Amino acid sequence: MTDSHGAILPAFTEHRVRHAGGSLYVRDFPGSGPAFVLLHGFPDNSYIYDHLIPHLAGAGRRTIAFDFLGFGASDKPEGAVYTFEQQLGDLARSPGSHMNLAEWLKGLGLGQYADAFAENDIDFSLLEDLTDADLKELGVASLGHRKRLLCCNCAAKCHTACCGRSQGARDR
Repeated sequence: MTDSHGAILPAFTEHRVRHAGGSLYVRDFPGSGPAFVLLHGFPDNSYIYDHLIPHLAGAGRRTIAFDFLGFGASDKPEGAVYTFEQQLGDLARSPGSHMNLAEWLKGLGLGQYADAFAENDIDFSLLEDLTDADLKELGVASLGHRKRLLCCNCAAKCHTACCGRSQGARDR
């Protein structure tokens, strides 16, 4: 198979990973061992790796290239604002991702809650339904930490910036 940039690609399976408000486009090249998950930057898409993929897949390694929501062949929801937290969630949902909830929490600076989430069988499928009261019950006492988790859940569901502000505004 040849892409639009002239790279000859090995056979792959296309996936559409459902996501609230849209879907992610994923190309999954077969192989063994831990997958290479290729992440593009802004403003780009997974096709930047089309000359690298044949080498990785040719060495027998599973290789996964996906487009973040709003980029490449993934859906582009109208009015969406894209954040690091939303992209981290996209990565966690992608095929072959070995990111677990503990790693996601750590990436948000909230890794101290990983054990409580695990002990209560909270995974990505339940995360978006958690309420402030649920987070308190899980031991997330800090109002700021609860707000961060709830904003990230909102961003994942609605494709908006956490609490309606840009990443830079939140961090100031």
